[in-house]
Amino acid sequence: MNRIYSCCHTIARVILITGFCAVGTHAQVIITEVQPVPAAGEPEWIELVNTSTANVALRSWQICDPRGCAQLPDVELRPGDMCVFTRDSVALREQRFISDNVIVRTVALPSLNNTTDTLLLMKGASVVDSLAYVVRSSDRGRSIERCGTERNGTVAWEQRWAVSTAFDSATCGGINTAVVSEQDYRLRGVRTTRERVIVMVANDGTRVGGQRRVRCVVDDDVFDTVIGPLRAGDVVEWSLPDAVAAGRARVQSRQITVWFEASDDRPENDLLRARCTSPPIAGTLMINEILAQPRSAECDFVEIWNGTDDTVDLADWIIETARGVRYRCVPPLKIPVGSFGVLCANLSSPSMQSVEHRARTSPTLSITQERDLVVLCTPEGLRVDSMWYDRQYHHPRLASPEGVSLEKRDERMRSEHAAAWTSCASLERATPGAPNSIVQQPASRATLVAEPRVMSSDPIHPMFTTRISWSIPFRQARARIDVLDEAGYLRQTLCNSCFIAAEGSIAWEGIDTGGRRVEPGPYVVTILAVDADTSDVTRGRCLVVVAE
Repeated sequence: MNRIYSCCHTIARVILITGFCAVGTHAQVIITEVQPVPAAGEPEWIELVNTSTANVALRSWQICDPRGCAQLPDVELRPGDMCVFTRDSVALREQRFISDNVIVRTVALPSLNNTTDTLLLMKGASVVDSLAYVVRSSDRGRSIERCGTERNGTVAWEQRWAVSTAFDSATCGGINTAVVSEQDYRLRGVRTTRERVIVMVANDGTRVGGQRRVRCVVDDDVFDTVIGPLRAGDVVEWSLPDAVAAGRARVQSRQITVWFEASDDRPENDLLRARCTSPPIAGTLMINEILAQPRSAECDFVEIWNGTDDTVDLADWIIETARGVRYRCVPPLKIPVGSFGVLCANLSSPSMQSVEHRARTSPTLSITQERDLVVLCTPEGLRVDSMWYDRQYHHPRLASPEGVSLEKRDERMRSEHAAAWTSCASLERATPGAPNSIVQQPASRATLVAEPRVMSSDPIHPMFTTRISWSIPFRQARARIDVLDEAGYLRQTLCNSCFIAAEGSIAWEGIDTGGRRVEPGPYVVTILAVDADTSDVTRGRCLVVVAE
């Protein structure tokens, strides 16, 4: 008990002095990497390195945290030797490849906290090295590495720490990704724009690098180029040939593999695998309905309309909000042509049971009820569509927006315009996965033409009378043709409930209903036709000017 109390007192004193950072980078042995939140099946571990020029025996050394200490085994480290201590060395070697040159030992380590903790490396009552860490939720599963700079094969360790950027989340028994090497060409990533696919290459080393050949495979297409020489810190972009961007009329995800032909000091970042998603044509894949204030047992949702010419797979697509939270689609979610897909917070909510194409998001979808920006992005973060959700967009006579979704007046309207949105009018108060309740299909338009457009009501004038010709989308219909003045008053009815064909014409001589010549000025001729078979309605109009 006295030993634990003494250890806790020492830890508190070190924290007060150091301000939650590492101490003793000139010590014989230092902590270089810690894995406090490993993936399932991997035990927690701590990595140490002997930075001195002499052998160091760890017989009386301990690893401590505020709750207790663990005695290290009788291990002797030669200069530059690395050792890893874990609760289960067999399980660790099963999970990770560790070189035979690295010492791995089983130790009853203190349980490392998943959020924040303080570790001390102690020799007797003396603190040799320490680390205080905080794990953010976005960094869970990745190790914490000590930073450093490598020169002439020797690492100058620093008092800074960083989250590992290794592809497999840690560099257990290897050189840290936070260590800057002398020769290190790195494949930074693949960036997708609407026109190009770009590979980013950087010289993260401390020296000027020579030329390096880079190869790239996109599905079955192979490309290569030569990069360099690059100065330390330089970043270049390699735009892949236009063939990679060909066929972008379809929304598709393509596998990209990029690698350097020859390796350098850091071969682990000389290979990159990524996927790139070709974005849809603007205005063909859009947000169509949103519920941000659900009733009890219901959930937030965002409905997507697919107006492209092909089925769209929204696996791993992103809904981003004004708070910067990214909600990723958990597959599967494939939306057929002309259909609707729904990203929701809860697949088991009652309104989602009848939705055919639906998927949940991770984390759970949550849209701010008063006002929020909602952005639809590809898995790589390329913006496809966006809108501002605002309670003010609801119909002014709506008593309460609770449980009522915002719908577009028409699927093809641009999402960012406030006038495109209003309250759902369905009795169910929302229509996820179905056409919007407020969409009114515009009737097929009739065509009405006046020839000549400028006429005279004087019988002796050569421009006396005009011919009104129509073309309607029906085989036959009942029609009414009226003439209105510029104030909107009816001046003449040329045809009332007439049985007409798809095309035809009628004359107007500039006479009103009383048989008098109308005054000079503009007049509007309108047609209302009702299909004789289906009762569908079409309308049309044209302008006629009566002159002296």
